[in-house]
Amino acid sequence: SPNITNDLLDPNQSGFRAGYSTGTALLAVTEALHGAKSQSLSSVLLLLDLSAAFDTMDHQILLSSLVEISGSAWTWFESYLADRSYQVAWRGSLSSPNTLSTRVPQGSVLGPVLFSLYTKSLGSVISAHGFSYHCYADDTQLFLSFSPSDTQVPARISACLADISAWRSTHHLKLNLGKTELLFLPAKGSPTIDASITVETSIVSPSQSARSLRVTLDNPSRAILQRSLGPAVSPSTTSGGSGRSSPKRPLNSWSRPW
Repeated sequence: SPNITNDLLDPNQSGFRAGYSTGTALLAVTEALHGAKSQSLSSVLLLLDLSAAFDTMDHQILLSSLVEISGSAWTWFESYLADRSYQVAWRGSLSSPNTLSTRVPQGSVLGPVLFSLYTKSLGSVISAHGFSYHCYADDTQLFLSFSPSDTQVPARISACLADISAWRSTHHLKLNLGKTELLFLPAKGSPTIDASITVETSIVSPSQSARSLRVTLDNPSRAILQRSLGPAVSPSTTSGGSGRSSPKRPLNSWSRPW
């Protein structure tokens, strides 16, 4: 992809990219976790979700994030975002126009691309703490593999989450705390870590299973990717950055021993 080659987009973002899907995001993470297990390492997986992200994207922050774009191209983006307004129609009445300083047009071709550019810097925040990650749109899977004897893992998780919270605040985004999940995957013969973490105003306790991109990952003895029933949850891929998704072949249920 030219955008990835030019370092415009995050290569760890599987959303809004032709040929990528929820399946590629899931496999990137589960393969890394299985590889860590084969090296007798324990792992922790954190699942984060942003709420109404397209509606809260600040235009000035978005424009400042277009660091690789300049000249007439940057001016075009500025014009595209500027002077947008909305009105509410109700029972034959129309409200006065209200200027928008946030959000990008949903359903537009550019909307998903602008979202990816806006959130690209989150990857640097996560990587600075030694965590790996992979995203699908506004869902972020971050994980860390470590020696079972490492006692600093809870503190490292807390430090990483504190910086993610600060990043979220400066970017005017909101975490969906109800969808935040924590899963420890101990190395063979090692006890799991039973430590709760604080995510902003919520305390998140370790789960025996976590639901990532509509797929359930079970712990501790086996990881099971189980396709949920119903056509609405079939894995999909997006094409051409349009934000529209097309169904792909359903992901078969499968399991793998940790």
